[in-house]
Amino acid sequence: MFREAAQALGQDYRDESFENMLKPHRGQTIARMRGQSVVLAIQDTSELNFNSLNACTGLGVNGKNSSKGAGSKGLKLHSTFVVNDDGGLPLGVLRSDCYARKSTPGRSNSKRH
Repeated sequence: MFREAAQALGQDYRDESFENMLKPHRGQTIARMRGQSVVLAIQDTSELNFNSLNACTGLGVNGKNSSKGAGSKGLKLHSTFVVNDDGGLPLGVLRSDCYARKSTPGRSNSKRH
């Protein structure tokens, strides 16, 4: 899925996966977390809209467009961002999943890749 998004942005990562690209950053985030007595892990899911990229493949269906009733073409990005409890100093991204939600008639479930 990451390769399709990278290609849509005009970049070539070849064999690089989304998870492998974030692995060094995750290690640094964990190291910074170890220096804290308490951390806050904040989760968020964002919808990445690629409706204007007609040639892009591997995209899923995001939430329905309020004006047309159709789902937009894109990806979901679910991340866990870590901050300290003393002023919210950013420590990094602990985890991030990028996936395409498949359209299933009558159901609103997500399928992760």
